[in-house]
Amino acid sequence: MTQNNKELYERRHLSSSVKKIKHLKIGVIIAIVIGTIFISIKAFEDISIDLINYQMQQNRVEYNNNLINYEEYDNRRDYLELKQYEVVLMASIASNTAKISLNIAISFIMVSFLSMSFDEFFDKKMRRLSLIIAIILLLFVVSSIFIPNQILNYPYYY
Repeated sequence: MTQNNKELYERRHLSSSVKKIKHLKIGVIIAIVIGTIFISIKAFEDISIDLINYQMQQNRVEYNNNLINYEEYDNRRDYLELKQYEVVLMASIASNTAKISLNIAISFIMVSFLSMSFDEFFDKKMRRLSLIIAIILLLFVVSSIFIPNQILNYPYYY
């Protein structure tokens, strides 16, 4: 009877360890997807700002060549500045949402590494390595909280 209980305990423990690794894989996939979204938001913002800067330059050239009067130049410039700030605001909101989601996904990965480090089924080196990775991820999450918002650092251009 004790041998049967021991085999049942080992099978249950093995399935628990497989679940931990499965949760770790899911967390890594979610973090990669959210990181890709974050990078694409930054690329969209850079392309939009470049396009707006090109339109501003084109507006200045048209004004310098006397193709438009000052009132139209000023209206276009105000419109383009407003559009530039809208792009930055939307990118800021989306990137902050992605940053929060990424922190949550990394927290799940960190918890999975911590649970692996306290599991007796894994060998000592694996537990030590998972504890070190969990501590590194904790430092990453804590340091990413204190990175300032990009809209606060945005300079005002004329």
